[in-house]
Amino acid sequence: MQRCLKEQNNMHAVELGSTRVSEFQSAFVLGRLIIDSALVAYECLHSIKKQHCKKPFFALKVDMMKAYDRVEWSFLHGCLLKLGFADPWIQTVMRCVTSVRYAVRINGELTNPVTPSRGLRQGDPISPYLFLLCTEGLSSILQKKESMGVIQGIRNGRLGPPISHLLFADDSIFFARSDLHSVQGLKDALQAYCKASGQKINLQKSSIFFGQNCLEDIKNSVKETLQVSVEILQDTYLGMPTEIGRASTGSFHFLPERVWRRVNGWNDRPMSRARKETMLKAVAQAIPTYVMSCFKLPVSTCEKMKSCILDHWWGFEDGKKKMHWRSWEWMTTPKSLGGMGFRDLGLFNQAMLARQGWRIVTDLVSLCARVLKGRYFPNSDLWNAPKPTATSFTWPSILFGRDLLRKGVRWGIGNGSSVKILKDHWIPGIKPSMVRPLLPLPEDVTVDFLVNDAIGEWDEDKVFSFFDETTAQQILQIPVSAHGGEDFIS
Repeated sequence: MQRCLKEQNNMHAVELGSTRVSEFQSAFVLGRLIIDSALVAYECLHSIKKQHCKKPFFALKVDMMKAYDRVEWSFLHGCLLKLGFADPWIQTVMRCVTSVRYAVRINGELTNPVTPSRGLRQGDPISPYLFLLCTEGLSSILQKKESMGVIQGIRNGRLGPPISHLLFADDSIFFARSDLHSVQGLKDALQAYCKASGQKINLQKSSIFFGQNCLEDIKNSVKETLQVSVEILQDTYLGMPTEIGRASTGSFHFLPERVWRRVNGWNDRPMSRARKETMLKAVAQAIPTYVMSCFKLPVSTCEKMKSCILDHWWGFEDGKKKMHWRSWEWMTTPKSLGGMGFRDLGLFNQAMLARQGWRIVTDLVSLCARVLKGRYFPNSDLWNAPKPTATSFTWPSILFGRDLLRKGVRWGIGNGSSVKILKDHWIPGIKPSMVRPLLPLPEDVTVDFLVNDAIGEWDEDKVFSFFDETTAQQILQIPVSAHGGEDFIS
């Protein structure tokens, strides 16, 4: 019975989470991904690193001690009430939480049961969602501090949203200015949350990050106030490298090493060809998928991972690599065309980045999309976004995915003001490179040039004047919004 209640509560929490959980929390919320937090955090860290101002921002990575085990039940109950959940549902949840009993086995015998007074059970399917709702208390405190002007979130670009914190379950990173007023405000917010929720910050495992141009006096003052001594973020945040320089190969060296360790562990096991193929495709080639969703990997990194896969596939004899009897191109050819169906890592990387670009295009209200738009294309869209010289490593990666995305999407015409006649794919069956106007057209002219605004239909005279009969007939078959709706992508 209790398991059924937990499953019901679990589904209820998933459905309601996205409406009650702040946009700064990405864990266990429908429609949000860990990749979003990683991308936003990387943009914020890049801004801190490159900033030039009198009161620079800093980033504080906080580690909580035994986060699940320290949650006060009274705080959880109060959070559920504050978030507007119904009393019967809250009572059901609290019965599931408070009914836990523990017993220790000593010399084969169980001791008397121990009844805890706080904490969420590890492994319980509803525990992550309850902890996530508890962290809303921290988000609320910080947002109130922001509205009062006590602390100020970092902006990526003038039109980017202010970001004072990013949360992924119990993984927290905070951003604030390095003046005494803001630092003390952040410290007060963390102390208030810890006092109410039962959480405790592990100062030894917490770390702080300053930009290159931050003065030593400011750094020492901030570290002394926050009582954090480690002045560098870890090499990775949410599994992503926190800093990627011009020599990007060294930042991703851990990926070939992971693939090699995993594949090397199989070398001493007798495997059939079918099992070896399955293990390589399902395990080895899946290792870089997460990082590939955010960054364009260097060619050398992909080559090293490919070598590990090929060496294991063809095997070794007397400690030497066997002959590779077929090319990698053949192995990456689909099975339906006579190949083996392995992933081409470079193309797969581009496909994953194209997926991220598609999420930006189709969900412009998400935090990740607003951060990138505010920084890189505040007055346009992703399709027309430029590639500035000074960018983070993520933006060229997303533009790399955009190149693939352009080949697979087509514009639907609303008012035609967002679609370029010569650059965008908007005519069914005709690629942009195949559009050949009979008369000269400006390079950036949009489709609304061919629409009669008075009647909300195509201007047939213009269409037949600028295009051959076949192309013109294709254009006239495209429906146009009579009410001047927005152009859309399909």
